[in-house]
Amino acid sequence: MKDRPNLFSVSSTFRVMPDTCSDAIVSNLMSVLSGLTAIEVACYRAGCAVTELLIHREKNAPFCLTIWQGELSVPPVSDDDLRLSHKEISLPDTTDVLLLISTMARRAGLVPALLPDLHSSVVMEFIRHD
Repeated sequence: MKDRPNLFSVSSTFRVMPDTCSDAIVSNLMSVLSGLTAIEVACYRAGCAVTELLIHREKNAPFCLTIWQGELSVPPVSDDDLRLSHKEISLPDTTDVLLLISTMARRAGLVPALLPDLHSSVVMEFIRHD
């Protein structure tokens, strides 16, 4: 990924450009995190912008995906990540963060919901709309 500045490419017409690399990364995440029922999105600062996704799954414990702001780094999910129910990745900007979250939510069939707590750093949740 050293030759890629971003995970997703966006055109001047606001379209995400098809890309085999970004599709493979999202597919890897989705394949090991099957049965998604909800994604909570929280943000905070820890020397840089940090976004955390608490991913709820049907038959497994929740999985935490920590997204650091920095150079693009999204290695495949490992057995240790699954054992710990936690993975850290790095994305360069909010465009990649938001596109990753919305792509995962769409693929899982989740819809956005705003949380009522105005003072929470959990800014959004994606839930099943059955």
